[in-house]
Amino acid sequence: MRKGAAAAAWTLLAAALALTALYLRPGATYFRLAFSQAASRQAQRLEVARPDGAVNVNTADASQLDELPGIGEALAQRIIEERTLNGPFRYPEDLLCVKGIGEKTYQKLRDLICLE
Repeated sequence: MRKGAAAAAWTLLAAALALTALYLRPGATYFRLAFSQAASRQAQRLEVARPDGAVNVNTADASQLDELPGIGEALAQRIIEERTLNGPFRYPEDLLCVKGIGEKTYQKLRDLICLE
């Protein structure tokens, strides 16, 4: 490659990087919009009805879980084991993955629990 062509290539590359940096800089409107949309989607995913006194199944200990209808000591321990192994529950319906919680038990719980 000749000197002139190499200089032109480097200039073009520098211009492209500068434009990319301007486009994706943290203060840019695009970045704020993308971040805002992602946060909105996350909030919608985790949104649940939270009546007063709802039990957070992601942070509750065994005694708090035991107070829920249909949940005894053994089932409370399984809920804790499930979230320990697989991370926090993302949706209320994820409780159906816990052995011993079926549709009937879930229906009793869904208005009494929250995820955050």
